[in-house]
Amino acid sequence: PTSLNTGATGRQVGIAVDPTNPSNIYIAAAGGGVWKTTDGGATYNSLTDGQATLSMGSIAIAPSNYLKIYAGTGEANNAGDSNFGYGVLVSNDGGATWTLSSGPGGVFNRLAIGKISVDTTNANIAYASVNDFAENGLCCSNTGIYKTTDGGLTWTNVTAAAGLNSTYPWS
Repeated sequence: PTSLNTGATGRQVGIAVDPTNPSNIYIAAAGGGVWKTTDGGATYNSLTDGQATLSMGSIAIAPSNYLKIYAGTGEANNAGDSNFGYGVLVSNDGGATWTLSSGPGGVFNRLAIGKISVDTTNANIAYASVNDFAENGLCCSNTGIYKTTDGGLTWTNVTAAAGLNSTYPWS
């Protein structure tokens, strides 16, 4: 589907509001990708139908640049219908186009991104909680808090770097 009304959106796992225009709202649907409204929620348009996965776990807009959006794939709810993802989708143009970042060596593949937080002053710095709560995903490795300083091109597991356990799910 390319558009929907608010009566049929399905299970939502994330919401992000444009800091410059509260009528622009992005939602991340558990099994339906990223959607955007420009009319305060009356109608939504799909932004990610062409991506490798529509399973979403989180979404965040950079407070310092409303065009920079991070969408975490893979639903992190540990349910039988929560699917794994492939990494973090990054948009630099308000959701018109996306690039998939699969983490160092592709470690985000088959995991879930439960939460994303973006630095308030630098849109290129973001943190993502990575876990293995997704159904049919991988277990017990490469989880933790990951950080990017280059807008999602590369990520570092800051949990492991701090000597903390990276085998448990982080959210």
